[in-house]
Amino acid sequence: MPRTILVGLDGSAREEHVLREAAALAGDAVLNVCRAVTVPVGLPDAVWSMSMSQLDIALVAEAEKSLAARLTGFSSSVAHVRLGQPADVICDLAKELGADLVVIGAHGYGVLERLLGTTASKVVHRAPCSVLVVRDRT
Repeated sequence: MPRTILVGLDGSAREEHVLREAAALAGDAVLNVCRAVTVPVGLPDAVWSMSMSQLDIALVAEAEKSLAARLTGFSSSVAHVRLGQPADVICDLAKELGADLVVIGAHGYGVLERLLGTTASKVVHRAPCSVLVVRDRT
């Protein structure tokens, strides 16, 4: 059984399934759960009056709040919220933690993902450890 598991969550409806799969693998081990934060495409008008550092702080705070709510009931978990592109955040944190396994969700393969590559694909190719890609139940 892996000693250090890093779970990448994205705020989607699929993340509950990904988290449950990781928790089943972890048993009593601590789950390190991360969420990457980037500036969203559609920002409310009020945001434009903020400085970039204020926006970063607000985005991280909102992600921390959301992640804390998701982890209710998972007492053996540590939340990590970082600014950056998801694949970069996951791979960097996996290295930093010395993770034995990264658990992430598989995503749809839309036009943009075909051009740029999915986060899952990028993590699989760049992670310093094994990666489990959890597929949706369909």
